[in-house]
Amino acid sequence: MDEAVLNQLEHKMWSIAKELKNRKNSPSWKKMGFFKDWLKAVMELVDEGEKLKPAEPTIAYLAETNTYLTRKLSELELNTAPTCQGMSKTRSILDVQVPVEL
Repeated sequence: MDEAVLNQLEHKMWSIAKELKNRKNSPSWKKMGFFKDWLKAVMELVDEGEKLKPAEPTIAYLAETNTYLTRKLSELELNTAPTCQGMSKTRSILDVQVPVEL
């Protein structure tokens, strides 16, 4: 494919994207039932290495982090409960370590 055809194709693709963006909240948007199928077909053109990551690992990581933070919050609440002498023990929020995915 020569340079002129590539430039023309790129221009048309960006024009389509702009037109779709402008119509997103318009009444005509509801009539474009083909959009999701078209978008799916375009996404299939993406190279294997560039595909979006599946949501499941992210959801699992967030659930694990939520569990960890809930446990740490419970520990902090127990540590800040008044003692027999009426004193309370406190911990800084900076003492809490959150697991980080590498």
